[in-house]
Amino acid sequence: MESDVFCQWLKKDKNMSERAAKDVISRCKRIQKMMKMEELSICSEGLLIECESYSTCSMFVKSQLKRALFLYSEYCRSVKLDDK
Repeated sequence: MESDVFCQWLKKDKNMSERAAKDVISRCKRIQKMMKMEELSICSEGLLIECESYSTCSMFVKSQLKRALFLYSEYCRSVKLDDK
């Protein structure tokens, strides 16, 4: 994951503060550790839901992790569109 570029995208395109953007990046890294993946992908949400350590999280944490994954997926799609 290109943390710096993703952070800039969150601040510019999603109007997030520096702190909020870094929180999203931190959650994405947490997802990577939970799922033992080197890179997140657009289809990671289904795998996340099946992950045992995810199922033990509170509803609040689950919603934060899903939101972070959704934002990362959106970022990946926008990067692919920009490349075309």
